[in-house]
Amino acid sequence: MKIGFLENLSNLERLVDIPNSVNVERPGKHSLKRYDLIFSANYVSPVSNFLTIKSIQKGVTTILLADGLFEWENAYSNPEVKKYKLNLYNPIMHDYFYCVGKVEESYFNFLGYNAIQYEPKIFNMNATQIKPPNNSVFLITTANTPYFNNYEMDNLIHLIEGVIESLESLNLKYAFRIFDKELIKRLKIQKSRNFCEGGFSEALKEFDFIISTPSSIVVESMYHQRPVAQLIYRDSPHIMQSGWAIFNSNNINKTLQSMIKKDKNRIEFQNFQVTQYKSDVNIFTETRQSSRNKKLKLLLDQHLFNMLNSIFNFNFEYFVRNIYSRFKGLKIMKILRRKLK
Repeated sequence: MKIGFLENLSNLERLVDIPNSVNVERPGKHSLKRYDLIFSANYVSPVSNFLTIKSIQKGVTTILLADGLFEWENAYSNPEVKKYKLNLYNPIMHDYFYCVGKVEESYFNFLGYNAIQYEPKIFNMNATQIKPPNNSVFLITTANTPYFNNYEMDNLIHLIEGVIESLESLNLKYAFRIFDKELIKRLKIQKSRNFCEGGFSEALKEFDFIISTPSSIVVESMYHQRPVAQLIYRDSPHIMQSGWAIFNSNNINKTLQSMIKKDKNRIEFQNFQVTQYKSDVNIFTETRQSSRNKKLKLLLDQHLFNMLNSIFNFNFEYFVRNIYSRFKGLKIMKILRRKLK
């Protein structure tokens, strides 16, 4: 089987194990028709989306890989996505979308896409579980990009300050793993208390309890049997659940005390949540009937427009503009209709 991956091959290798029987390369001078499958893991890349459209035209099966958890604000408020006039993963023009989580799979299938749950290699949920150190120390951490505007930042800081105040009032030990410079500054986090070196699994060895914003860290921590509380500072849909939640300053002491007791029912719920993110799907063999969404034409137009304005489009702009003018309007829809028959 010959696979074309539209971005850096290292990005694919960190997400999936590639069988020896599969030949993966980055399409360049070769024709797209020579590939059995075309993969992409960058939803907003103008270049990748242009090549995906070309693959659709040539009848090559196209696959989009999510590189992490689906988080509502990241999908609909992230300025790095909005600058392309897109929402992350909605719409999807690819034949298949491999997403993370069973609820997420159901959601995207409900929207009309061919979604299939898979487990990215970076989740590493087949690794030996890291035993808690039994030191009763809390780790306060966040996603790498925990907010998208000042309002969210202020809400998050206020909530973390409440957590710190409660931890200190209960004489509980804590440390941080926070990379955002503004949070570090506003919370006055000392470098000696900020465990940012190495991977998260290394840091996890030092802590019994995790307090985090929604991120893959939550799933990994639950897999390793840590009581996990998520910081809830937005009013948007919250897909991933953990055993505990911190949403205002009134419930923090009670929540921390419950975490210390390691409530068996909540830990059992967390173990169930972990199963929602485990999968043994082989992305190189799984197949389903392809479908399209009514929003597709606008999406294709937007991707082609983004390609025209891409910083990578410095040496073949004239070529792309000709392609765009040929594809725009009814012609691309005719191509897609022929493919779907």
